[in-house]
Amino acid sequence: MELSPTTIEHLRDEAYAMLCRHAVMEALEKIEQEKATIASTRPPFGILASKQTRETFERSLHAATGTEAALRTRLGQLIQLETWLHDILHTELREYLAVISPDYRRFATADSLLDQWEIEFRALPELLVAFARDVRNVQQDDASAPGHRDLQPFAVLRDSALRVEQQLTVLDNISAQIAFLLPAAAAAEVRVPALPDFRRVAWVNRIASLPPEQLVAETSRVERDARAFAAHDHSTVPLRLQASHEACRHHEEIFVQQYWDQLRAHAQAHYVEDRDIDEVIEILTQNYVTSDLARRQKEIAAFDPFLGER
Repeated sequence: MELSPTTIEHLRDEAYAMLCRHAVMEALEKIEQEKATIASTRPPFGILASKQTRETFERSLHAATGTEAALRTRLGQLIQLETWLHDILHTELREYLAVISPDYRRFATADSLLDQWEIEFRALPELLVAFARDVRNVQQDDASAPGHRDLQPFAVLRDSALRVEQQLTVLDNISAQIAFLLPAAAAAEVRVPALPDFRRVAWVNRIASLPPEQLVAETSRVERDARAFAAHDHSTVPLRLQASHEACRHHEEIFVQQYWDQLRAHAQAHYVEDRDIDEVIEILTQNYVTSDLARRQKEIAAFDPFLGER
């Protein structure tokens, strides 16, 4: 898929604006040097200098100051036109890359996966509350029947642990997808919050054969940890995710700018020819400022049918 003729036209116009701006900035540097040179020739004790010397100095300084003012006016116009073109091209190139570049789309996919991780995370505290309750039940049932261990509470706890494990697997898989999608530099910044190493099904299988004293100590600690995590406000989670979203957008923008820089170099080498700066400013102003104002005026007139009666 090639760039659209419209985008190529905008790249050409941006190239003209950039080259003209550079030329004006170079001219400004020269005129500032010229003004410094003129200032160094200021007649000492002006009232004692000859009239001709004073007039020559004033004419030179006035001419240089006028040239500088004209150049700064042109520079302001060119900067405004570049800003106009930048906004247009930024949107067009993002849309273009979203269609043709799998590498560019990786960042949008990672951004979406971060949202998915956040949604899946919301289920975890409730699952851990149920898990902690079933851990407590195992401990209480075992204490109420010394010498005879009923495995039914362990089966219930195992089911709770399985649900926690499945949810953690979902979260881990999303995290792995994000890391796989992105280049190393981006993956170091785009990451999900770290989660504690929650007890899983294998842990339930192990504690079912522990002596009562060890069972109490083990389950008490795990229940406490699970309830503490579930009760925590998790305020750092959205902060970490927001930082990752911003990193996604940052690396996405780097991708756009790198591609754009290549297009700029090509445009400056192949799309432009020698033109008068004032002519370039006039054409670009007509194409982007005057035409946009006319378009907006039509939109206002269409929205307000009584405008013509005022």
